[in-house]
Amino acid sequence: MQQEDADEEEVDYDFDEQADDLTGRGDAEDLAPDDLYGDLYAEESISHELKSLNLEQLQQRVAELMKANRQLEQTLQSVSAERNELRGENAVLIRNISCIFKTARMELDRKDQELHKLRQPPGPPPQTTLGREISQAYTHAGICLSDDV
Repeated sequence: MQQEDADEEEVDYDFDEQADDLTGRGDAEDLAPDDLYGDLYAEESISHELKSLNLEQLQQRVAELMKANRQLEQTLQSVSAERNELRGENAVLIRNISCIFKTARMELDRKDQELHKLRQPPGPPPQTTLGREISQAYTHAGICLSDDV
């Protein structure tokens, strides 16, 4: 029974103190009532990593970041140039495929017309002016050119 009482005494039921500890702000009395954002510039808000670095390490880190930035800018320029080149090629390919499509459509129309002509029933052969003159000359002479006789 005494063991249970000891366990209960160790539990902290004060929610306000725990909330302050979780936010990292500490006691509310440290802040002025009208200083709502005062804790933003407090020493605790500076990252631990920056505190531990000295000036040389920071300068080295800046140099590394500048080098990485230059490399990224070069990569960006090369990718942009490649993108522009691909856009040009894409425009040419679109133009070519359009021409091929128009040519194919014209060829299909031509073949449809040819099929339509071939499906027409055969009629009398078309006569030229020379053929008519010869036909009239034979008719005038009394010679029949047809096989009906």
